[in-house]
Amino acid sequence: MRWAAFVAMLGSATALASPLATSAESEVGAGRPKGSLETLDEVQDAIFACWKWPSESEAHSGMVLRFILSFRRDGEILGGRITYMDQKLSAEERAKYSAALSDAIKACSPLPISPALGEGIAGQPFVFTLHDTRNHTRKK
Repeated sequence: MRWAAFVAMLGSATALASPLATSAESEVGAGRPKGSLETLDEVQDAIFACWKWPSESEAHSGMVLRFILSFRRDGEILGGRITYMDQKLSAEERAKYSAALSDAIKACSPLPISPALGEGIAGQPFVFTLHDTRNHTRKK
């Protein structure tokens, strides 16, 4: 891959991570994607659709969670790890969020990405940010 293309893709990865996805806005937990994914925005939506927060009794209201994922050309998710939680949690609580990430990876992988997108994202780390808004009221 040429350096300019890599830098452009890296800019896309930053854009992918910049908005906070909320439970209501991105249909978190809606399920596995259908059809070929052609853009990074579609990959983000697909990941969020596979995400399920820990139960409300186990979760922290308003939690902001950031994690990194990387992909193979065929859409297989190579792995992921949580890099940020905005609240102090016990080891047991952190394990629940890590399990939620693992479950999302299992539910989504492999993603049905297009061959062209697969070539562009293979092996690159992407940052995703989620915000748990289940207990928040939306302003109209």
